[in-house]
Amino acid sequence: MDDLTREFQLEALLGGGGSARVYRVRRRTDQRLFALKLLRNDQDPDFQRRVERETQALARVRHPAFVGFHGCVQLTPHSAALLLDLVEGETLLARVTRAGALPPGQVAVLLGELAGVLACFHREGLLHRDLAPGNVLLTPEERFVLVDPGLARPVGGPSFTDPTLLPGTPGFIAPELLDGAIPGPAADVFGLGMLALYAALGGLPWPQTSGALLLLAQCERPAQGCLDGVPPTLRPLLTRMLATRPEQRIGDGMELERLLAVGL
Repeated sequence: MDDLTREFQLEALLGGGGSARVYRVRRRTDQRLFALKLLRNDQDPDFQRRVERETQALARVRHPAFVGFHGCVQLTPHSAALLLDLVEGETLLARVTRAGALPPGQVAVLLGELAGVLACFHREGLLHRDLAPGNVLLTPEERFVLVDPGLARPVGGPSFTDPTLLPGTPGFIAPELLDGAIPGPAADVFGLGMLALYAALGGLPWPQTSGALLLLAQCERPAQGCLDGVPPTLRPLLTRMLATRPEQRIGDGMELERLLAVGL
Protein backbone atom coordinates (compact mmCIF):
# COMPACT_ATOMS: atom_id res chain seq x y z
CA MET A 1 0.00 0.00 0.00
CA ASP A 2 2.94 2.33 0.62
CA ASP A 3 3.92 2.11 -3.07
CA LEU A 4 0.39 3.10 -4.06
CA THR A 5 0.26 6.09 -1.75
CA ARG A 6 3.59 7.30 -3.11
CA GLU A 7 2.16 7.24 -6.63
CA PHE A 8 -1.45 8.19 -5.86
CA GLN A 9 -3.16 10.55 -3.45
CA LEU A 10 -6.32 9.01 -1.98
CA GLU A 11 -9.07 11.65 -2.12
CA ALA A 12 -12.35 9.95 -1.19
CA LEU A 13 -14.01 6.63 -0.52
CA LEU A 14 -16.59 6.18 -3.31
CA GLY A 15 -18.17 2.99 -2.03
CA GLY A 16 -17.67 -0.63 -1.26
CA GLY A 17 -18.86 -3.67 0.56
CA GLY A 18 -17.83 -7.21 1.31
CA SER A 19 -14.25 -7.61 0.16
CA ALA A 20 -13.82 -4.51 -2.02
CA ARG A 21 -13.61 -0.74 -1.58
CA VAL A 22 -13.40 1.88 -4.32
CA TYR A 23 -11.54 5.17 -3.87
CA ARG A 24 -11.13 8.27 -5.97
CA VAL A 25 -7.38 8.81 -6.34
CA ARG A 26 -5.16 11.37 -8.05
CA ARG A 27 -1.91 10.36 -9.74
CA ARG A 28 0.79 12.62 -8.38
CA THR A 29 2.83 12.85 -11.60
CA ASP A 30 0.10 14.33 -13.83
CA GLN A 31 -2.83 15.01 -11.43
CA ARG A 32 -5.08 12.65 -13.38
CA LEU A 33 -8.03 11.17 -11.49
CA PHE A 34 -8.75 7.43 -11.36
CA ALA A 35 -10.87 4.97 -9.43
CA LEU A 36 -8.83 2.54 -7.31
CA LYS A 37 -10.59 -0.68 -6.38
CA LEU A 38 -8.99 -2.42 -3.41
CA LEU A 39 -9.73 -6.15 -3.19
CA ARG A 40 -9.03 -7.95 0.06
CA ASN A 41 -10.11 -11.24 1.60
CA ASP A 42 -7.98 -13.06 4.16
CA GLN A 43 -10.43 -15.98 4.35
CA ASP A 44 -10.85 -16.79 0.64
CA PRO A 45 -8.52 -19.58 -0.54
CA ASP A 46 -9.41 -18.73 -4.15
CA PHE A 47 -8.58 -15.03 -3.79
CA GLN A 48 -5.76 -15.17 -6.34
CA ARG A 49 -7.98 -16.78 -8.96
CA ARG A 50 -10.72 -14.24 -8.28
CA VAL A 51 -8.27 -11.38 -8.86
CA GLU A 52 -6.98 -13.03 -12.03
CA ARG A 53 -10.52 -13.57 -13.30
CA GLU A 54 -11.54 -9.97 -12.68
CA THR A 55 -8.31 -8.60 -14.13
CA GLN A 56 -8.63 -10.69 -17.30
CA ALA A 57 -12.21 -9.56 -17.85
CA LEU A 58 -11.27 -5.91 -17.37
CA ALA A 59 -8.28 -6.19 -19.69
CA ARG A 60 -10.02 -8.08 -22.49
CA VAL A 61 -13.35 -6.24 -22.67
CA ARG A 62 -12.94 -2.84 -24.32
CA HIS A 63 -16.10 -0.84 -24.94
CA PRO A 64 -17.15 2.81 -24.32
CA ALA A 65 -19.89 1.60 -21.97
CA PHE A 66 -17.52 -0.54 -19.88
CA VAL A 67 -15.12 0.94 -17.33
CA GLY A 68 -11.56 1.37 -18.63
CA PHE A 69 -8.80 -0.64 -16.96
CA HIS A 70 -5.21 0.52 -16.39
CA GLY A 71 -3.59 -2.30 -14.44
CA CYS A 72 -3.49 -4.44 -11.32
CA VAL A 73 -1.04 -4.37 -8.42
CA GLN A 74 -0.75 -7.40 -6.11
CA LEU A 75 -0.21 -5.91 -2.66
CA THR A 76 -0.16 -9.04 -0.49
CA PRO A 77 -1.27 -12.65 -1.04
CA HIS A 78 -4.75 -11.54 0.03
CA SER A 79 -5.03 -8.00 -1.34
CA ALA A 80 -4.77 -6.33 -4.73
CA ALA A 81 -5.54 -2.96 -6.28
CA LEU A 82 -7.20 -2.40 -9.65
CA LEU A 83 -6.73 0.96 -11.36
CA LEU A 84 -9.81 2.00 -13.33
CA ASP A 85 -11.19 5.00 -15.16
CA LEU A 86 -13.07 7.31 -12.83
CA VAL A 87 -16.68 7.41 -14.02
CA GLU A 88 -18.76 10.19 -12.49
CA GLY A 89 -22.48 9.68 -12.04
CA GLU A 90 -25.08 7.89 -9.95
CA THR A 91 -25.93 4.23 -10.05
CA LEU A 92 -29.04 3.05 -11.83
CA LEU A 93 -30.16 1.80 -8.42
CA ALA A 94 -29.85 5.31 -6.94
CA ARG A 95 -31.54 6.97 -9.92
CA VAL A 96 -34.56 4.66 -9.91
CA THR A 97 -34.84 4.86 -6.11
CA ARG A 98 -34.73 8.66 -6.29
CA ALA A 99 -36.79 9.39 -9.42
CA GLY A 100 -38.68 6.24 -10.39
CA ALA A 101 -39.00 4.74 -13.84
CA LEU A 102 -36.81 5.93 -16.70
CA PRO A 103 -38.45 7.23 -19.91
CA PRO A 104 -38.76 4.61 -22.69
CA GLY A 105 -36.11 6.30 -24.81
CA GLN A 106 -33.62 6.14 -21.96
CA VAL A 107 -34.38 2.46 -21.36
CA ALA A 108 -33.68 1.86 -25.05
CA VAL A 109 -30.32 3.62 -24.65
CA LEU A 110 -29.54 1.40 -21.64
CA LEU A 111 -30.29 -1.70 -23.72
CA GLY A 112 -28.25 -0.52 -26.67
CA GLU A 113 -25.15 0.48 -24.73
CA LEU A 114 -25.02 -2.54 -22.46
CA ALA A 115 -25.84 -4.96 -25.28
CA GLY A 116 -22.59 -3.77 -26.84
CA VAL A 117 -20.73 -4.57 -23.63
CA LEU A 118 -22.28 -8.04 -23.44
CA ALA A 119 -21.33 -8.65 -27.05
CA CYS A 120 -17.71 -7.85 -26.13
CA PHE A 121 -17.84 -10.21 -23.15
CA HIS A 122 -19.34 -13.03 -25.20
CA ARG A 123 -16.98 -12.56 -28.16
CA GLU A 124 -14.12 -12.93 -25.69
CA GLY A 125 -15.63 -16.16 -24.36
CA LEU A 126 -16.55 -14.54 -21.03
CA LEU A 127 -19.74 -14.30 -19.00
CA HIS A 128 -20.60 -11.38 -16.71
CA ARG A 129 -23.15 -13.10 -14.45
CA ASP A 130 -24.05 -10.11 -12.25
CA LEU A 131 -25.86 -7.44 -14.23
CA ALA A 132 -27.51 -5.43 -11.47
CA PRO A 133 -28.53 -1.76 -10.94
CA GLY A 134 -25.71 -1.14 -8.48
CA ASN A 135 -23.15 -2.05 -11.16
CA VAL A 136 -24.38 0.49 -13.73
CA LEU A 137 -23.65 4.22 -13.60
CA LEU A 138 -25.65 6.92 -15.37
CA THR A 139 -23.25 9.75 -16.18
CA PRO A 140 -24.10 13.48 -16.27
CA GLU A 141 -24.09 13.13 -20.08
CA GLU A 142 -26.86 10.49 -19.72
CA ARG A 143 -24.56 7.64 -20.76
CA PHE A 144 -24.77 4.23 -19.12
CA VAL A 145 -21.51 2.60 -18.05
CA LEU A 146 -21.06 -0.87 -16.59
CA VAL A 147 -18.44 -0.37 -13.88
CA ASP A 148 -17.92 -3.88 -12.55
CA PRO A 149 -16.90 -7.11 -14.32
CA GLY A 150 -19.33 -9.00 -12.12
CA LEU A 151 -18.68 -12.68 -11.42
CA ALA A 152 -16.86 -13.06 -14.73
CA ARG A 153 -15.86 -16.53 -15.83
CA PRO A 154 -15.08 -18.29 -19.12
CA VAL A 155 -18.06 -19.77 -20.97
CA GLY A 156 -18.19 -23.41 -19.87
CA GLY A 157 -15.24 -22.86 -17.53
CA PRO A 158 -14.98 -23.59 -13.83
CA SER A 159 -16.69 -21.33 -11.35
CA PHE A 160 -14.40 -19.97 -8.64
CA THR A 161 -17.25 -18.68 -6.51
CA ASP A 162 -18.51 -20.51 -3.44
CA PRO A 163 -21.22 -22.96 -4.64
CA THR A 164 -23.31 -22.09 -1.58
CA LEU A 165 -23.57 -18.45 -2.71
CA LEU A 166 -26.13 -17.06 -5.13
CA PRO A 167 -24.81 -16.74 -8.71
CA GLY A 168 -25.68 -13.04 -8.93
CA THR A 169 -28.09 -10.48 -7.46
CA PRO A 170 -31.56 -11.69 -6.36
CA GLY A 171 -34.21 -10.58 -8.83
CA PHE A 172 -31.73 -10.43 -11.73
CA ILE A 173 -30.63 -14.08 -11.84
CA ALA A 174 -31.69 -16.20 -14.81
CA PRO A 175 -34.19 -18.91 -13.75
CA GLU A 176 -32.03 -21.81 -14.94
CA LEU A 177 -29.22 -20.73 -12.60
CA LEU A 178 -31.57 -21.05 -9.64
CA ASP A 179 -31.94 -24.71 -10.63
CA GLY A 180 -28.18 -25.21 -10.71
CA ALA A 181 -27.68 -25.07 -14.49
CA ILE A 182 -24.28 -24.16 -15.92
CA PRO A 183 -24.47 -20.47 -16.93
CA GLY A 184 -24.28 -19.50 -20.58
CA PRO A 185 -24.52 -16.24 -22.56
CA ALA A 186 -28.34 -16.39 -22.48
CA ALA A 187 -28.17 -15.93 -18.69
CA ASP A 188 -26.45 -12.56 -19.24
CA VAL A 189 -29.15 -11.64 -21.78
CA PHE A 190 -31.76 -12.37 -19.10
CA GLY A 191 -29.85 -10.17 -16.63
CA LEU A 192 -29.81 -7.25 -19.05
CA GLY A 193 -33.51 -7.80 -19.72
CA MET A 194 -34.15 -7.56 -15.99
CA LEU A 195 -32.13 -4.33 -15.81
CA ALA A 196 -34.31 -2.87 -18.57
CA LEU A 197 -37.49 -4.10 -16.86
CA TYR A 198 -36.34 -2.60 -13.56
CA ALA A 199 -35.63 0.74 -15.26
CA ALA A 200 -38.92 0.74 -17.19
CA LEU A 201 -41.07 -0.10 -14.15
CA GLY A 202 -39.16 1.94 -11.60
CA GLY A 203 -38.32 -1.17 -9.60
CA LEU A 204 -38.63 -4.93 -9.67
CA PRO A 205 -42.07 -6.35 -10.53
CA TRP A 206 -42.26 -8.24 -7.24
CA PRO A 207 -43.00 -6.49 -3.91
CA GLN A 208 -40.71 -8.76 -1.89
CA THR A 209 -37.38 -7.30 -0.85
CA SER A 210 -35.56 -10.08 1.02
CA GLY A 211 -33.39 -12.40 -1.03
CA ALA A 212 -35.21 -15.66 -0.26
CA LEU A 213 -38.71 -14.23 -0.74
CA LEU A 214 -37.63 -12.46 -3.90
CA LEU A 215 -36.30 -15.69 -5.38
CA LEU A 216 -39.53 -17.47 -4.47
CA ALA A 217 -41.62 -14.70 -6.10
CA GLN A 218 -39.45 -14.90 -9.22
CA CYS A 219 -40.18 -18.62 -9.46
CA GLU A 220 -43.93 -18.24 -8.85
CA ARG A 221 -44.40 -15.28 -11.23
CA PRO A 222 -41.79 -15.35 -14.02
CA ALA A 223 -40.46 -12.05 -15.27
CA GLN A 224 -41.75 -12.68 -18.80
CA GLY A 225 -45.28 -12.35 -17.42
CA CYS A 226 -44.58 -9.03 -15.67
CA LEU A 227 -44.54 -6.68 -18.67
CA ASP A 228 -47.92 -4.96 -18.23
CA GLY A 229 -46.35 -1.68 -17.11
CA VAL A 230 -43.64 -1.71 -19.80
CA PRO A 231 -44.00 0.70 -22.76
CA PRO A 232 -45.36 -1.20 -25.81
CA THR A 233 -42.27 -0.38 -27.87
CA LEU A 234 -40.10 -2.39 -25.47
CA ARG A 235 -42.34 -5.39 -24.86
CA PRO A 236 -41.46 -7.60 -27.87
CA LEU A 237 -37.75 -7.44 -27.18
CA LEU A 238 -38.08 -7.90 -23.41
CA THR A 239 -40.43 -10.84 -23.98
CA ARG A 240 -37.61 -12.61 -25.82
CA MET A 241 -34.88 -11.55 -23.39
CA LEU A 242 -36.85 -12.70 -20.35
CA ALA A 243 -38.02 -16.09 -21.61
CA THR A 244 -37.92 -18.60 -18.77
CA ARG A 245 -36.12 -21.24 -20.82
CA PRO A 246 -32.68 -20.16 -22.11
CA GLU A 247 -33.17 -21.86 -25.50
CA GLN A 248 -36.19 -19.61 -26.11
CA ARG A 249 -34.19 -16.46 -25.27
CA ILE A 250 -32.03 -14.25 -27.47
CA GLY A 251 -28.87 -16.35 -27.39
CA ASP A 252 -26.06 -13.92 -26.64
CA GLY A 253 -24.90 -10.32 -26.73
CA MET A 254 -23.94 -10.44 -30.41
CA GLU A 255 -27.43 -11.53 -31.46
CA LEU A 256 -29.00 -8.91 -29.19
CA GLU A 257 -26.74 -6.21 -30.64
CA ARG A 258 -27.75 -7.22 -34.18
CA LEU A 259 -31.45 -7.13 -33.34
CA LEU A 260 -31.15 -3.69 -31.78
CA ALA A 261 -29.24 -2.43 -34.83
CA VAL A 262 -32.16 -3.29 -37.10
CA GLY A 263 -34.72 -1.90 -34.67
CA LEU A 264 -36.24 -5.13 -33.35
